[in-house]
Amino acid sequence: MKLQSTILSLIISLTFVIYAQAQKYCTVFYEGKYRHQTGGGSGCYGVDETDPIYKVYSDDPTACYIFYSAYNCVIGTEVFGGCGTISPPGFSVKSVKLTCS
Repeated sequence: MKLQSTILSLIISLTFVIYAQAQKYCTVFYEGKYRHQTGGGSGCYGVDETDPIYKVYSDDPTACYIFYSAYNCVIGTEVFGGCGTISPPGFSVKSVKLTCS
């Protein structure tokens, strides 16, 4: 019984370690009049729609992003996207989908 409990504890611990390693965190930075940042991991995030974007980059050079004209990253409302550093021509957007590789 003690051995089964120990094995179960090891399996649970190993599962958490594997899950934690699989999670990749990154942040997207975007600049207009001001410098903004959002993210923390792959997902959809809101952005400051009042500040047109002229530069986008991430703390993870392999991260990619798509900016949308609608809230909640609605498919069909993509405005621009890319990976690495890009310089869009001052688009105003409402959300960004961030993918951390």
